[in-house]
This record gives sequence, C-alpha cells and structure tokens, in this order.
Amino acid sequence: MINYRCNGQIKEINRMSDRIIETSKGNAGTWSFAFLQECQNAFSRFRSEDTALVVDKLVTELLSDNITTLSSFKLAQFLSVMKNWQVTSFHDCIEKRKSDIICVVENLEKKPLSHATSDLLMSLVASIDGITSPKLYDGNSRFPTRISHCDGCSSCQSNRGLSGMIGVMSVGEKGIRMHHKAYSVPPSETNTYGNVVSKASSQDSNLISYHSSSLSQSAGDQVFSGCIVRSSKQ
Repeated sequence: MINYRCNGQIKEINRMSDRIIETSKGNAGTWSFAFLQECQNAFSRFRSEDTALVVDKLVTELLSDNITTLSSFKLAQFLSVMKNWQVTSFHDCIEKRKSDIICVVENLEKKPLSHATSDLLMSLVASIDGITSPKLYDGNSRFPTRISHCDGCSSCQSNRGLSGMIGVMSVGEKGIRMHHKAYSVPPSETNTYGNVVSKASSQDSNLISYHSSSLSQSAGDQVFSGCIVRSSKQ
C-alpha cells in the first residue's frame, strides 16, 4: 500500500513537471496567474525528493538541443519563482545541478531574451543572503530585456515576502535595468510584470518605475507575487 501511494505521488509530480514544460512552449511571454497559483499550492506540500524531481526535469529540459529561446526564458522565470516560494530543499537541488545550469548559460544563443535568461539562471546559483524579489518579465515585451537586479539593496532586504515588491527600471540602449525604489506609474504604461509599454524608450536616460502593489487593476487582472498579471493574452 505504501509503495502504491509513493508511485502515485511520483506520477503526479511527473505530470506536473510535464505540464510546466509544455506550458513553457506556448507563445505567451510569461506565466498565467492561475497556473502559478496552482503550482505554488502543490509545491507547498513538497518533500525534498519531490523538489529534486521537478528541478531535475526542468534543468534537463533547459539542456535539450531543441528548446526555444522563449521556452528557456520562461523556465528560468519559473525556477526563479520557485526560489522565492522557498520550496523545500530548492537550494540544495539547485546546488546539485549548478554545473548544468552554468552550462545552459554558456550555451545560450545571442538573442535579446538570452541576457535575461542568463541573469535569471545565474541568480539561482549565486550566493545570495535572504530572499530576493521574483525576476519576472514578459518575454513578448517590445523592449529588449536586460535585467540588473540590486540584490544587496535595502529595499530587497526589507521586502522578503511575495507581495508589494518595489522596483525601478531604466530603459536605454542596453535594455531594461532593474533597481529597487519606491515609485509608481499608471497601469497603462506597464504590461505583464511591469515591463514598460509607453513611448519612454525615446528618452534613454529616463527612469521608468513601478510599484506593483499600488497599481489599480483593470478587469481580468490579478496580482501575484507583487506583480500585475494579465489573465488574457495581450
């Protein structure tokens, strides 16, 4: 009876891992609120071996030859969120696959999203004290995505939860750089996860900022991990 239950649990975790991978292959630039919430609820019950199974499958997928740039980016996003969910033994699992993750980064194609994917993956293996805010950005943003996250800043250290994250993005020739600061912009100027969609790119020196918990929500939007998530494709 015990073996049967264990096998059933393993099959369930395998199915969830496969769903994550299949969802990453979609055309959407990021993850839906409903799917992330479903995964978070499931992961809250995980044991160490469960986490290892999911991480191993996701990293193995990242290593595959036929993975697309967008899928790599979204899987890197997902692993970054798992870190902030404080999933059981997540850091230990990442440590065991550290060399593989670095291999993924070294072999990324030189495309706009690859910079963000690299930053997301390297943040997993870096020695960071405490929980940092989720690095979630829309892969379909019309701006190049270049993320530089100030992990040691006071805002990061004081905002350890999954909501009310504060950030500032500067848009310039090298793309979007992420810093923490308390400002806000109208939701009309941001899309999923705070990417700038206004015409601010014409002014490279401008700082574009957002405080997601202060943004008013339009119909169909929901807040997850301190970010506005569009429940329908834009």
